[in-house]
Amino acid sequence: PFGTIGRNSIDEYDLSPAVTAIKINTIPAIDPYGDFLTIPTINGYTYDYSIMLGSTAVTPSSSIKGGYVRGISYKIKVPAGATSIPYTVTYAYAMVLENGSHDSNEQPLFSTIVKTNDSIINCASPAYFLPTFSTENGKNAQLDTVSALAKGFLLSEKPSPNFDSKSNSYLKDIWTKDWTEVTFDLSPYRGKEVTMTFETDNCVPGGHFAYSYIALRNKCGDIIISGDSVVCSNDGNLTYSIPLLTDGQYQWVVPDSWTITSDKNSNIINVTAGDQSGLIQVNQFNKCTSLQTQLKVTAIESSIGGILPGTTHICTGNNTTTLQLTDKRGDVLKWLSSLNGRQWNEIVYTDTNYTVQNLTVTTLYKAIVKTHAVCAADTSSTAAVIVDEKSQGGKLNPAGISYYSKKWCLSGGY
Repeated sequence: PFGTIGRNSIDEYDLSPAVTAIKINTIPAIDPYGDFLTIPTINGYTYDYSIMLGSTAVTPSSSIKGGYVRGISYKIKVPAGATSIPYTVTYAYAMVLENGSHDSNEQPLFSTIVKTNDSIINCASPAYFLPTFSTENGKNAQLDTVSALAKGFLLSEKPSPNFDSKSNSYLKDIWTKDWTEVTFDLSPYRGKEVTMTFETDNCVPGGHFAYSYIALRNKCGDIIISGDSVVCSNDGNLTYSIPLLTDGQYQWVVPDSWTITSDKNSNIINVTAGDQSGLIQVNQFNKCTSLQTQLKVTAIESSIGGILPGTTHICTGNNTTTLQLTDKRGDVLKWLSSLNGRQWNEIVYTDTNYTVQNLTVTTLYKAIVKTHAVCAADTSSTAAVIVDEKSQGGKLNPAGISYYSKKWCLSGGY
């Protein structure tokens, strides 16, 4: 009755009390079933907002049968130009689905429908749902758990708020899918207007819920590889990704001396960096499009703490000695000192030669060295400056002796 202009939420149809069906999220929170953020950060890219589409509400048993359907549409005016230049649109989605134990095509789902004024672009219009093994009557279908896990679904620790204890126990299950990025190419439609609709549907009979989150990148154009462009050599915890292409295949190339440690035919790869800089390249394609992109990466040499002289002896009191740090790689961040090798005190000093003076007790020293912000710091070897007591001459006994004395005794010396 109030329209949609200026609204940040819309309620489910004809429910009392009211339940929110569509909501714009501008402040991130944690989803209660999936434990993921409601506004995603995916491999370094933080989305500005998200839209929650759906709720845990189901069709009341006294009402007309059929599940709730919620949708939101965007109109995209694809710029005119050469169709050989990619024009990609990227969105991210996350889902919370109740297992309805129906045939797959009647399960709760989230879908994307991209269409021109006269046809649907099938390659850009997937549907996501919990897969089941079909039955003759479409009821009590067994969940294909292996397929669900492979598609990124996880079983929530929280049961359905709509579960009837008289029902089969598996009907209490809620499955969630964390944020996933998807892309599609609209370059064949340059100069045209395309409509993109996101839709979240409860199960067809109406008794099991679905809700989802969607977020759009604020720029369209070529695809971009997400991941660090400056890395530390031999770092084995690197991840690079591009948005998922529906039914897509992927071919990745990394610089020489780098290693891909995960599945190469995926939109996300895990990588161990080598010592060479270069390009990370990827080609992704399906039956509708082929997209290529690259990312320049720079490998920084890892830190080497270096070597300090092992042991130096000095006399207590008025003393001085210089510790020289050699064979290091990187800049000295600071020095450390310790009296017992367990508790270390920071010394604000960044030169490679450190002079100690006027020590009265044995003290240990080491330096912290780092090549670059992306590389971990390294610690040098430890130098021990051992403080010795001064020599004392002692006393001759007797105190005075003549040249013709034949015996004398030295006592009390060191």
